[in-house]
Amino acid sequence: MMSPEGRRKAILLAVALLAGCWLLARDLEPKHAHYVQAQMPRREPGQRFDPLLQHSRVGNVLLDETPFHAIVPAVLGVRELVASLLWIQADSLFHRGEYGPIMDLIYRIVAIDPHQIDVYATGAWHLAYNFMDKRMILDGIRFLEDGIRNNPDVYDLYFELGYTHQDKTKDFLAAIDALSQAVTKGTSTGDPQPPAFVFMQLAHALERAGHVDEAAEQWRRNVEVAVELEKQHPDDFKYDQLVYAARHNYYLTLRRRNERRAAELELEGNGAEALKRWEDNIRLAQEMLGHYPGHDQLEQDLKRAQTEVARLRAGKINRTPPPETRLEFTVRRKAPREIEVAGTINVPLYSRVRVILRDKDYERLVQ
Repeated sequence: MMSPEGRRKAILLAVALLAGCWLLARDLEPKHAHYVQAQMPRREPGQRFDPLLQHSRVGNVLLDETPFHAIVPAVLGVRELVASLLWIQADSLFHRGEYGPIMDLIYRIVAIDPHQIDVYATGAWHLAYNFMDKRMILDGIRFLEDGIRNNPDVYDLYFELGYTHQDKTKDFLAAIDALSQAVTKGTSTGDPQPPAFVFMQLAHALERAGHVDEAAEQWRRNVEVAVELEKQHPDDFKYDQLVYAARHNYYLTLRRRNERRAAELELEGNGAEALKRWEDNIRLAQEMLGHYPGHDQLEQDLKRAQTEVARLRAGKINRTPPPETRLEFTVRRKAPREIEVAGTINVPLYSRVRVILRDKDYERLVQ
């Protein structure tokens, strides 16, 4: 018969084992969900990104290509430690210029610990930027999408995805989708609002997509965000600069919109409405000068708007159409899936021309 002391030790041992099993189950549960998710079908070519869809190139290879030693740390409950050590190794490889094994190591790190946000961001940067191979840009996009599915409540990877679309694929609508979600997410340190540059980048993406009215509204909100941050940090000069940047971009967006619309109205012979647009620009310049008195460019903008108002009030309407735009080019096949475009473009001054060549996998910008 077991002694009271032996019974007490047995009970303590059983409690310790149950606690260990409970802790291990808590650690394995997200890994199980991650590996189940990896079996989901990947996105079809051309399908728009949706963070709620369970598809990823990276995810599809996790079950088949993750070695057993990458799964063991999750089972033993030391995944964060092992992942951090592997990340140090990957960083060392990069600084030694040994790029070949880096991505294999990065895939293994996120298989062990799918909440390593920096690993997703850096891995996507390697794929989209550092390896200098445009065919890998979409691999970087998919890697970020996989990271978003595993870290849906923080802004970081939404921002990285939006910026990569804006800078690399030139899919500005996809950039807007990602950045619109980024501005609604908090940070990994518990701040409910992302940094101000996330809001700024969304406004830039809207502008580049040609959504001028939406961009103007976003810049207005950015001013509010920047002013509030400045109030919270009155002694930090960078927030003063942030307010200036937001106000300046808001002002430029409204001023340019008014100028373009005024030119269209004059071509239509509607001098009265064109006059209102230039009067709006006088008010905008005066408001900005109230914040930044003596600003040279603002003074010049004000004088130009006053000159245009005086001209239109005198009944002088400019109905001269813009110069003709001509595009002359030749196309030459260089290799499979690769063509070369060369030519000349004759456009009005200050016009912006973008030619995008599309194929099944990517977009290429030619300027």
